[in-house]
Amino acid sequence: MKLSRTLLAAGLLGTTALSLGSQAAMADVPAAPAHEVSPYIDVNADNFHTINDAQQASGVNAATLAFLNSYSGNCDVQWDASSSDGSGYMKDQISEFQKNGGDVTISFGGASNGDHMVAHTCNDVAKIKSAYENIVDTYGVNHLDFDIEGGAQKDDAANQRRNEALAQLQRERPDVKVDYTVPVGPDGIDRDTQGVLADTKDKGVAVNTVNIMAMDFGEDEDTVADGRKAIDATNGQLQGVFGDQHPGLGVTFCAKKDGDQQYFSVQNARDLEGYAVEHGAQKLSFWQLEKDVHDGYEYSKALAEIQ
Repeated sequence: MKLSRTLLAAGLLGTTALSLGSQAAMADVPAAPAHEVSPYIDVNADNFHTINDAQQASGVNAATLAFLNSYSGNCDVQWDASSSDGSGYMKDQISEFQKNGGDVTISFGGASNGDHMVAHTCNDVAKIKSAYENIVDTYGVNHLDFDIEGGAQKDDAANQRRNEALAQLQRERPDVKVDYTVPVGPDGIDRDTQGVLADTKDKGVAVNTVNIMAMDFGEDEDTVADGRKAIDATNGQLQGVFGDQHPGLGVTFCAKKDGDQQYFSVQNARDLEGYAVEHGAQKLSFWQLEKDVHDGYEYSKALAEIQ
């Protein structure tokens, strides 16, 4: 800006014209979207190949890997109940994905895993923090997601332990991002879930995104219409819980059929997530990438096109 003024003052109109032409050319380049597209990947799914296959085929440059939990019932975490290794499996894939410019989020919890989340199986806050820290160090990630559903939001003691552990972790490592993924209805998130989020504020956790699961609204429901209502309601609730400095909004749908057997098409995805972005969403996601594999990654590509 200062250079342009100097040139004008010197009367170098030709150079200025070139400068303005360059600026015009730059203006034609679309800005990068302010949101991230990060589909969930069930690393234990039968048709899961590698996250790098998905990256190359779909163009998806961010992924949320599900789920790490304490299936052994102590303070350690594993990718599934049949595995004893919570710190080796997926390591090479994640490293390769990151080398190719990908961003990885690791998710804990899930619809049927509430009782297996480490904060629910372990009563020691220091050990819970250590479990999270070990995952951050092992995989070289700084983005953690906590999928709180299936009744887990009602366990106040466990949720408070998790939030205290996360607050301690972020005080030592402020680069660690924390997302909360939560169930939602057309009227927004329920009272118990709001309580979990309010406790993050009380404990001092910097929540990056509250990611609502816009799915399972019921049989014969209009999922797009209900999802839009949920987005509007949640935006108001986040303001109420956190004030002006509230977390960003994330919106996750269920590709194809959800738990209520409602079919959610690629066009439905465009409509809902487009509305989400118009209303400030910072993260777009869906469950799950494996559903997208055999159809040319249509859902992934549709989200990538949203600006």
